[in-house]
Amino acid sequence: MTNVTPSRRDVMRALAIVPALLAAPTIASAATQLACTPTGISAGMAAKLAAYRHANMVSARYDDMVYNPPHKAWREAVDAIPHHTTKQGYEANGGWMHMSTNQTHQLAVAKTVMKEPGRWDHAPDYQSACIELLEADRCRQQEIMRLRDRYNIDALYEESVRLSDLSYDALVAVEQYPAETMGDLIAKIDFIKETEGSIDADGLLADLRRLTGEAVQ
Repeated sequence: MTNVTPSRRDVMRALAIVPALLAAPTIASAATQLACTPTGISAGMAAKLAAYRHANMVSARYDDMVYNPPHKAWREAVDAIPHHTTKQGYEANGGWMHMSTNQTHQLAVAKTVMKEPGRWDHAPDYQSACIELLEADRCRQQEIMRLRDRYNIDALYEESVRLSDLSYDALVAVEQYPAETMGDLIAKIDFIKETEGSIDADGLLADLRRLTGEAVQ
């Protein structure tokens, strides 16, 4: 049997009586005193919803038309940078080995070894391969950063994050807006479902209690 927490049980019970509350005279009377749109949503909630729609549209359009194309081009340019295999080899496991910049574990080991070269008992050939590998990786990272500057990735990313944050703030403003009408409450629940948000049990109960004059306990 599924266990239901008290807060969730309260919300489920409260939402179940919404249709009856819509027809209650006290609720209908209170609703007529509020400035509402033709859909029964208050002007305040309508403004919050419109602000979110606009912010979300601006953020999505920026990513699609401004950020994503150069970011894709930058990634393709980075992927086209050839990796380097060391000319210097070393003996290991009964064979002659080389290192490559496309092997992240080799890079990590080489960085550790060369950070304190005197600490490790490695053959000179191995240390020479580490030095060559790290120098090749340094040159490759410089080219990646040059391309990053060329495509203006950092500035574009910062603007993408800024617009995404504004969209998120607008989303939270809808979820946290105190419902003034039952239309607001229904719109809020629909909005949470649409955006795949999470139901704030305390917030919805506060809305219901406000609208019903503490009728929901």
